[in-house]
Amino acid sequence: MPMYEFECLSCGECGHFIGSYEDRSLFGCPSCRDGQRMHWPIRGAKLIGPTDTKPMRVPGTDREFTSNRELNKWAADKGYGVYSADDRTWNDGIDKVRNRAEDRAVSMGFRDRQHRMEHARNEKAKRSGKTDGKIYSLPKST
Repeated sequence: MPMYEFECLSCGECGHFIGSYEDRSLFGCPSCRDGQRMHWPIRGAKLIGPTDTKPMRVPGTDREFTSNRELNKWAADKGYGVYSADDRTWNDGIDKVRNRAEDRAVSMGFRDRQHRMEHARNEKAKRSGKTDGKIYSLPKST
């Protein structure tokens, strides 16, 4: 769907209109509601979403999608979905990943995932020569 810029000559409001170029006559200024005095600078239209000339490539797949409908159908067939942060399905997925990380940390001999992360941070500090905010170096040989 193309997105066009507009400027209202009555109040000076600037913004974007998403829709067909022919539908711009139906669009009025959101501030002053004046649809008669609209300026539509002709610039390259910005396209939102995949198109025939600009397909969307999804990482991890060997597919290109030329429309949102095609992408959504493919995602639904694969069992994928778009979730919000407060969606139960999303939270269940996060809990599942956390539980797997906890189980893996315990199987590696750590108390829990937090202990494993602290250990990894300490090991990284040792490798870089920084521990407890101090920089250690080997004594110089004379």
